[in-house]
Amino acid sequence: MTDSSGTYDIAVSFSGRQRDYVERVVRTCEALGVRVFYDRDETVRLWGKNVITELRRVYGGVAVRHVIPFLSEDYIAGAYPMDEFYAALTASVHRGGDYLLPVVMDDVEIPPELLNPAIIYLCAADHSPAELARLIAKKVALSRAEGQEPREVVDVVAEGPRMPRVAPPRAVLAAAVARIGEILDRNSRLLSEYGFACGVRTSETLVQLALDEDGRAIWNLVIAWSQTADALEVRLGPEPPALDGTVTAHRDGGLRYNSSVPSTLSTADDLAELLWHKVIDFIEQRRQ
Repeated sequence: MTDSSGTYDIAVSFSGRQRDYVERVVRTCEALGVRVFYDRDETVRLWGKNVITELRRVYGGVAVRHVIPFLSEDYIAGAYPMDEFYAALTASVHRGGDYLLPVVMDDVEIPPELLNPAIIYLCAADHSPAELARLIAKKVALSRAEGQEPREVVDVVAEGPRMPRVAPPRAVLAAAVARIGEILDRNSRLLSEYGFACGVRTSETLVQLALDEDGRAIWNLVIAWSQTADALEVRLGPEPPALDGTVTAHRDGGLRYNSSVPSTLSTADDLAELLWHKVIDFIEQRRQ
């Protein structure tokens, strides 16, 4: 159900096996005044249109405040739900904030490259459809009050046929930047008792770890977008830090660290651990 401007408060994305639960959530949301994009209600509007393009526009943020993916094993294994999810994920990277409101349906293990482990999600097992709908209505009320409106995001919508279930490299790498920054920031707070000050600055495009000793900058770790490719550059050392390697996204959503050491597929958590070991190696070598 939309208002006269054709916008929605939420769009639901789910696998077919979850339809019964999701539809009950949708109908209760509508009774509470929430405007919902739900595929069965859009049959006439979508009739004759390129459904892939239209759905990417919706889940990419052109007409919704929030996307609620109902994540399950079937969802992650399904090409159509994942196409919707990647459109929403790409929009979330550009828009920031709480555009994605995940709900986990079962014991599915969600790869950190798809959903940052720091993101708070709800478990369907903990809420009846009516309870979840009430929580959604409260969230929407906050978004309306804060002026969070739908807006189109460049490069989310693409003409063309159904795409395979392959993670968009920039979305995977952007999620990796956020996760690595979170882990390095958490670890860095433990170094003060060893006589080092370690500050971490994180943005959507950069992670910078600056290591100080006795008030003097001595070493840096910088992760930033490459200017020439869908990759992250890792630089280490005193100013200016030297290029140590690049991080690229594999087609299955994993990460590959390309450096002088043979690369292997890894997760963002694995890569954060590897980079943290480089910080500790430098400190230990300095104290020898």
